[in-house]
Amino acid sequence: MRAPERPETERLRALDNLELFDATPVIVVLLDPVGIIQHVNAYFEQLTGYHLDELQGKDWFSTLLPDRYQVRVRELLTDVTTAKDLRDRYVNPIVTRGGEERQIEWSNRTLRDTSGKVTGFLVVGLDVTEGALREQQLADSEARLIAAQRLAKIGSWELDHVTGKLCWSDTIYELFEIDTAGFGATYEAFLNVIHPDDRQSVDEAYTGSLVDLADYAITHRLLMPDGRIKWVEEQCSTDFAADGTPLVSRGTVQDVTDIHAWAEELRLFKQSLDRTLDSVFIIDRESLQYIYANLGAAEGLGYTQAELLQMRSWDIKPEFTEVQFRELIAPLLAGAQQQLRFDTVHRHRDGHLIPVSVSLQYVEPMINAGRFVSVVHDITDRK
Repeated sequence: MRAPERPETERLRALDNLELFDATPVIVVLLDPVGIIQHVNAYFEQLTGYHLDELQGKDWFSTLLPDRYQVRVRELLTDVTTAKDLRDRYVNPIVTRGGEERQIEWSNRTLRDTSGKVTGFLVVGLDVTEGALREQQLADSEARLIAAQRLAKIGSWELDHVTGKLCWSDTIYELFEIDTAGFGATYEAFLNVIHPDDRQSVDEAYTGSLVDLADYAITHRLLMPDGRIKWVEEQCSTDFAADGTPLVSRGTVQDVTDIHAWAEELRLFKQSLDRTLDSVFIIDRESLQYIYANLGAAEGLGYTQAELLQMRSWDIKPEFTEVQFRELIAPLLAGAQQQLRFDTVHRHRDGHLIPVSVSLQYVEPMINAGRFVSVVHDITDRK
């Protein structure tokens, strides 16, 4: 009959085994039932900067764990001594001699004697600091990307041609105003959200890119459930196999509704300027060349709008030089005057002179360089 083992037998065996782990790049620690350090391996000493002779007999929790973890881990250990063995993997840091926190993934074994009494703990840990840092950096990067996408109203998507699976970012669901729980992310479902009048052109752009092995970009409308219209700009790039088989398509969708609205407002504004009887010019600050001339200016002077964009103010005013014009606008550039008003004459293409009243001011937008805006009114009838 085999003699019963002493209560210390399993703990002593663990001590013997620890010596086998001294050259292993894994943390190995032996604790007594209340968490007093009995032994650490050589790798632990190397990682933390502590030596066995200064750790033996010290409390594991207060010596090596950050303050915020001490209570939780101590409670965990107390639960183990009164209930089940501690075998679950978990991650918490230890503090090195230099004060650095190293993230460790722990896998512990509860040591018991033949009667079931806890005699200690074999603590095995893997340093995952670099991996945890990379994961945190990745999570931070993903969080910044999501925030940037929402701010710019840009969503991303990926279509796996092998499996047919379509993955959308959260921003696309928000742009399309679709509940993620009730939507099957497929290409067909995507087409159903597009305005009926644009579906064919979008489908042709995408399928055509697969045939031509090329990227594509298209601006189209989305039809919201309540009838609202959104404008989006979509771009897509596809990875192909050597034989031309499409593998994965990746794309972005940006909400350009506001931009489209601004462009429409600008178009209507220019249209209204073209319909006015007054001549309107916008003049570049540096070259003093016309960079815009409305239809009224072209009709009043007998030139085309394109021809006027090659001219300057002294080209339509007889006996007027560049030097004189620069002297005229100097108070506007200096801020001494907000606007200039004066009567003068302009020369028609056929040579006859037209009496006009001119209002000239300098504007400096938030973007681009400053410009001069000139509004010219024909005062022939008044004269």
